[in-house]
Amino acid sequence: EWIPALAELHEGLGYKDRGHTWRHMANQTSCYGVVEKPGTAFDYNDWHMALFWDALFTRVYGVAPEVVDEKVLRPLLTDRIGCQDEPTLLAFGAEDRAGRMAISPRDFARFGQLFLHQGTWEGDELLKPELIRRLVSEPLPADLPRAGQEAAAMLEGQRSIGSRQIPDNQCEHEGSYSWLWWINGVNREGECRWPDVPVDVFSALGHRNGMRGMAVLPSQDMVVSWNDSRIEELPEEPHPLNEMLRLLVASLSD
Repeated sequence: EWIPALAELHEGLGYKDRGHTWRHMANQTSCYGVVEKPGTAFDYNDWHMALFWDALFTRVYGVAPEVVDEKVLRPLLTDRIGCQDEPTLLAFGAEDRAGRMAISPRDFARFGQLFLHQGTWEGDELLKPELIRRLVSEPLPADLPRAGQEAAAMLEGQRSIGSRQIPDNQCEHEGSYSWLWWINGVNREGECRWPDVPVDVFSALGHRNGMRGMAVLPSQDMVVSWNDSRIEELPEEPHPLNEMLRLLVASLSD
């Protein structure tokens, strides 16, 4: 409906991209740019995210990239939660990978606080509680495969907000990816993503394994956010965030 040109891609693959839904886009299962059909595999990449961003903001909201902060981000979200440091969806400007978010740790923590409080900010319901619960409790099935490396054509002129190679299948979902959030799910081997921290933790992670991110710890009534961390210096297994949050929770207990 929103990007009609998708319907004409891949006659030889049964016009697979006609099956795209918002659910696929928000769970990185659209398989845009690879041969798999939407919903059949996990394919975490920034070609897909650029398509998602453009469909949502330039088509649904109907705004040009250069005014997305003014028309959408600020009035509908960041102004309403009292952000202080001018968050933007144009980290490098409207002409350079529009859709990359720039936000300070304290403003990112405000976004986490909105989720911690089930979508309510100072008595004002910005998001419905049932939506908040759904977003962080519907991980992809542990047995859903990761997409392969066989590329399929994308729309002419398709941009990326980060990826440079095609395809760019960056990671496994580990049974822990839920509507753009990472949660403490269980992988194919029955192991928790973060085994040493509370099961209700959920996090927004970016830039190489979570070097920049924010985590919500409901059972501790806490939000923590960070930027340019040394997460790459932590053990790779389990996920590096496990050690960081383990130490944090232990300090609260002490």
